[in-house]
Amino acid sequence: MQISGLRVLVDTMAPPKMRCLALHDASGKKIEEGKSYKVATNEFVVKGGDGYTVFAKGLNVIDTKTLIRDVVAQYLKEKRSLDPSEDHRYQSANSTGSVKRSTECAP
Repeated sequence: MQISGLRVLVDTMAPPKMRCLALHDASGKKIEEGKSYKVATNEFVVKGGDGYTVFAKGLNVIDTKTLIRDVVAQYLKEKRSLDPSEDHRYQSANSTGSVKRSTECAP
């Protein structure tokens, strides 16, 4: 899944659903289990597509009827350029040495 505004530490060698070691927002604040967060996504994912069934349980879902392609096109018109620099949203524990598994990832 592509993300924005989060930092994820993953163990790519762990079994599925056990790979997330830590999850923080872009400022470094821990994402807290049980707390509510606003999420923007497409209709397919919000209906639980690709196995992301937790999104189908979302509260206060608002369908803006806006196509993602239209949002991107408008952004490009306004900005006229993109900054393709890396922001290191994903980090692999496998390449940074051993990391103890923690409960820092929200499910």
